[in-house]
Amino acid sequence: MRTQASVKRLPQHLPELDGLRAVAALGIIVTHVSFQTGTGWGFAGRFDFFVAVFFALSAFLLWRRRGLHTARGYAHSRIARLAPAYYACVVSVLLLLPDAHSITPTQILANLTSTQIYVVDGLAPGLTHLWSLCVEFFFYLVLPLLVWALGSLPQRWRMAVIAGGAVLSWGWGFIPFVADYGEDQVNSQIWPPAYASWFAVGMLAAEVEERGIGKRTAR
Repeated sequence: MRTQASVKRLPQHLPELDGLRAVAALGIIVTHVSFQTGTGWGFAGRFDFFVAVFFALSAFLLWRRRGLHTARGYAHSRIARLAPAYYACVVSVLLLLPDAHSITPTQILANLTSTQIYVVDGLAPGLTHLWSLCVEFFFYLVLPLLVWALGSLPQRWRMAVIAGGAVLSWGWGFIPFVADYGEDQVNSQIWPPAYASWFAVGMLAAEVEERGIGKRTAR
């Protein structure tokens, strides 16, 4: 049975994942440079799938230590970790990037509150890459609810529910209002449900770690 003591024994930092983060970060940089400079490198444009690595890593690291913190402690740790860098980026771009001088008040407010993917034309020049953090922030918000809803289930059923939710999320893009949005509407194709399966990969990896990996699975 999973106990708080067993969770505390889990290492908080896994150096093995640092290299994976570095590769993913480099991939994201390459794809954005490719978009902005018009290199025409089709393969570089697909490096945006490294976003999936960050989503899976976040889910893995947080799910494996679920239940360790109080709601207040969890909220404080997320805000302290992300808010300073996020606001430094947004404010710097708004003040220093020439293209950002045309940003509307709605875009400014949306980017300061990390709600730009829910607002028509909310993605502002120089800050379009922050869409993924909007999705991350949503996951952070719903994670305590997921812990509450799934925490008491036997692990086999918990993993089945997570996997089932991931499969269901693949249908998000086929919902009529999502598939048929217009240019003057919000792009709901990049809302959090579209990426549930990416987070599910990390959550399931944490479950596998908790169960223990046998020799056959390791091979």
